[in-house]
Amino acid sequence: MESRRQRRAFWLAVLFWVVVVLVVAVVSFTYIGWLGIGLLGLIGLLVTTRLDLHGGHAVPDTGQGTTAVDLYARQLEEKARSSPDQMLADKARRAARSKLLYIINTVCMCLIILGFYMFVRYQL
Repeated sequence: MESRRQRRAFWLAVLFWVVVVLVVAVVSFTYIGWLGIGLLGLIGLLVTTRLDLHGGHAVPDTGQGTTAVDLYARQLEEKARSSPDQMLADKARRAARSKLLYIINTVCMCLIILGFYMFVRYQL
């Protein structure tokens, strides 16, 4: 069960990233115009798609000497050894992450459509 402190920390992190995205959007709109808003949405969509594809597993870094196969094999072994309660908790965590990524993807797609449409309509 998630404690009140964890929920508050989660929502503070979400608020922080919303503020960061708004600041980046204002700066990109100031210097690049509507194209900056479209590019911001595109970058956000690429990041969330990468997060969704890896499904919570660590992203391999070949510069550290580990290969992706070794890394994923260790993660899957740990997952297979986990208890049924831990598996249910992981499933709930994945479902919550999936909901959040869906919302972020929707916002990013709206930014892409708005930014590129307004760029073509008013800046070309």
